Amino acid sequence: MHNIGRTRSSQQPNHLLLTADTFVRTILPGMKACSAVVHVSPALGAKFTEYTAEFELGGELGGTPAQRFIFVIEGGVKLEVNGKSSELSARGYAFLPQGLRHRVVATKASRVAVIEKLYQALDSVAFFKSEGHGQFGLRQVTGTTFHYSILPQATSNDSYRSADCVAI
Repeated sequence: MHNIGRTRSSQQPNHLLLTADTFVRTILPGMKACSAVVHVSPALGAKFTEYTAEFELGGELGGTPAQRFIFVIEGGVKLEVNGKSSELSARGYAFLPQGLRHRVVATKASRVAVIEKLYQALDSVAFFKSEGHGQFGLRQVTGTTFHYSILPQATSNDSYRSADCVAI
């Protein structure tokens, strides 16, 4: 028996609990053979967007003006950056800085957690260090593995001394 209008989902001033019975699938601009379950967005007062992308084989995310973090929940995707590609399987992840042109294409039916947020500069932290690839320090490490330096190499704050994401 289904009780229309009854759910465990709850929106409170300091948190949001969403249960699967309230998920609504939609297609975001630029998506191909892919749908999104938007969990939170600026429409709810957040300063970021978080969604689960559900891909069919060959499905693709649309572009974004924001920085993007992806985490493969299940399946697999191909990440294309600057004409090079890297395969991400379940539990694989990648950070894509704002302004970095890229494509995310499913190599099989997949679910991917996506977080997008416009970059906000802090006066106390220098901008991304350039390593010959624009502002973002992108370089190929081995084969189809890419290394993205996401923070400056030296800051006044010791906790930020080394922070890198590696797409495997």
